Amino acid sequence: MEQFVREAGSEPFAALNDQLGDQSEDLSISSATKPGTVRGNIYGIGNEVNLVLRYYRHDIFDELGLDFDAPGAWDEFVSMPGGGAMDAGHGLFPIATQSCADFYVQFHQAGGEFFDTEGNVQLNSDLAVEILTWQKAQLDSGVYIEKGTGDAQSALMNEAA
Repeated sequence: MEQFVREAGSEPFAALNDQLGDQSEDLSISSATKPGTVRGNIYGIGNEVNLVLRYYRHDIFDELGLDFDAPGAWDEFVSMPGGGAMDAGHGLFPIATQSCADFYVQFHQAGGEFFDTEGNVQLNSDLAVEILTWQKAQLDSGVYIEKGTGDAQSALMNEAA
């Protein structure tokens, strides 16, 4: 955003602070406003705060003996089934391996950004590696189920493309 708002008073966009008011504190992901904030003014909200629906099949949860209680964090989510429950082959979450969609959400939720304040790509970071390593572990454990194919899938699964 700073590339468009280099000097104070030269902003080509209207700040959203007044329109958001106290609602800005309801945004559960602070990184949603960080890239669009310059000198304390919010000019944009990232798409990681879009409504996301998580659904589950009651019959599978019943079959596995799971009680559904909304988890508050990813670690809670993936530990819901307990040991051995993934042996049934259902998994908990289909993860995109041909796009960055699921990585993008978890990376931003953890405070990561694709670009620094000068607009340089900063994906080669410890946080990005940590998120991808964690997602790969969920795939390996059966908690996540791969929903992609092609080169991205091959790279993620450590296979030749």
